[in-house]
Amino acid sequence: MKARLLIVDDEAPLRRALARSLRREGYEVNEAEDGERALLLLEQGEYEVVLLDLRMPGRPGLEVLREIKQRWPLTEVIVLTGHGSIDAAI
Repeated sequence: MKARLLIVDDEAPLRRALARSLRREGYEVNEAEDGERALLLLEQGEYEVVLLDLRMPGRPGLEVLREIKQRWPLTEVIVLTGHGSIDAAI
């Protein structure tokens, strides 16, 4: 069985397209439009991988990332951003 994934991005068209593609590949995918919803979903079930946008309204992605790594240290997080810079990458 392939990994269970959570996609966290406030841009619905991008989030849905990514989810569709991953589902076609056999992954179980859930979606969250912001960090608060993502944390609620993580509390309700286990995810192997979270794809997390850095820039979202509400809680900043880096803050959400820190909480995920603190509470679910075995969950892998892949950071997504449409506003890339070297500082953001580091």
